[in-house]
Amino acid sequence: MIRVIPAILAKSKEKFLGKLELVRDFAPEIQMDVMDGQFVGNATWADTEEIAKMSLPAYEVHLMVRNPKAMVPIWAKAGARRIIFHFEAAPDALEVIREIKSFGCEAGIAINPETQIELIADLLGELDVVLVMGVEPGWSGQELEESTVQKVAELRKNNSKISIEVDGGVSLANAARLAHAGATGLVAASAIFSDPSPKSAYESLLKKANE
Repeated sequence: MIRVIPAILAKSKEKFLGKLELVRDFAPEIQMDVMDGQFVGNATWADTEEIAKMSLPAYEVHLMVRNPKAMVPIWAKAGARRIIFHFEAAPDALEVIREIKSFGCEAGIAINPETQIELIADLLGELDVVLVMGVEPGWSGQELEESTVQKVAELRKNNSKISIEVDGGVSLANAARLAHAGATGLVAASAIFSDPSPKSAYESLLKKANE
């Protein structure tokens, strides 16, 4: 079963809660996009003390930040089930992975479109998930880079068991191709939240991905 994961990118608590309410009733899990305005040009609301008090679906956090290791204890305490950080932001990637796992969370690494999978080959045995970026991180609504499909296929060929998520540019037009290439999770923001019926958009993506 290919999962579809709504991604919440919000500039304020109010916008976060608004998007959460749109998907809470049908999405078993969500992704929180956390941007510091340094690793990427955008910045998001991510008050972990507030989030820790909320009743939330299971969630993973996608850290688009300059110093991910420092954020791991904070998000683990806030209740993240899975913590994903960027390879490009972590020269100490193995240490970050082990830090995540020390808190009992699943560990994931994200790679930007220009990052080749060979660079993370030695880390795959330590990871629970690889998040393949289909666009440059930081902004929702971009079109999927076509090289993403081949990158997913190569990653799957090299590792038959690891979870592979694709984030950025996911749509009805490419969901089936990404799934057939080997993706196990499709992270979607604008494809869900820009639709008049987020639930219908989610269900359509889920159906297309599992055809």
